[in-house]
Amino acid sequence: MESVQTFYQELSPILEKHRDKLEDLVQGTQTSKVTVWRWLNGINSKHPDPNKLLSVLSKVSGRNKIQEVALFFGGEIKEFLENSFSHSFKNELFIDPELKEFDESVINDFYSYIVFSLCGTEAGSTEEEIISTLGNIVIKKADIPDELINDELIYSHGVFGKKKINDLINAHIIELKENGRYSRTKKNIRLDPDFSTKYLAEIIPTFLKTEEAHLGMNSFYGYQETIPVSIAQELAADTTEFFIKCYEKMNKYKTEDGIPYQLMAFGERLSFKKINDSIKREVQ
Repeated sequence: MESVQTFYQELSPILEKHRDKLEDLVQGTQTSKVTVWRWLNGINSKHPDPNKLLSVLSKVSGRNKIQEVALFFGGEIKEFLENSFSHSFKNELFIDPELKEFDESVINDFYSYIVFSLCGTEAGSTEEEIISTLGNIVIKKADIPDELINDELIYSHGVFGKKKINDLINAHIIELKENGRYSRTKKNIRLDPDFSTKYLAEIIPTFLKTEEAHLGMNSFYGYQETIPVSIAQELAADTTEFFIKCYEKMNKYKTEDGIPYQLMAFGERLSFKKINDSIKREVQ
């Protein structure tokens, strides 16, 4: 509890300079004015959401790199950010330099998320491709036999994609380019973790095509074992490092005439008992 109090004692003076402009401070950070007001007045009994804090402090400091944000403020704030983003510190991840407001409520189901994802690629997506993708998803979920599937059936089950497109256009999330393809207005949007995991997990059963394993494009592995917390943290760091290499390769070779490809990584405890903070500190 003492460290929490010290933390807010250090954070409060930083935010005090913006007391009369909290509305401007939270603009584009996905953090509410009320939340920052509670931080400012030291009302919370726990540390803040690290992602929300990072987005605000990045704006205050004018720094885009997590390490630079932490070093800029130092003290308890630096320690909190280091503990919260240990993998990022090891792999020098960057914050999106243009954190923008994003109305996640517009993406209110899995189908909207797919449209959002397809339009976030280098090529973007045509209306026809979106309708076809959504139609195939609906058909797969309905277990319709292959012999009954044709272009007309796919279209009839995916035509609702037109409304999804219009909703995202009206929310200024995607736009129609001169080449006739829809693309996100801002491709590097920083999403709330709860929002991302809500839909990412559904991608696996929806798009995994085991019958295409011979093509060498898909991968799906799983393994479980009881291991020390320190080893679990090492594995998470190793996975993050490998993922970043894959991410960099995808960005290096992204092309408008490629295939839309999803890459994700997952590792987590198969238990729900909270790990004691003292144990976490010992192994970090």
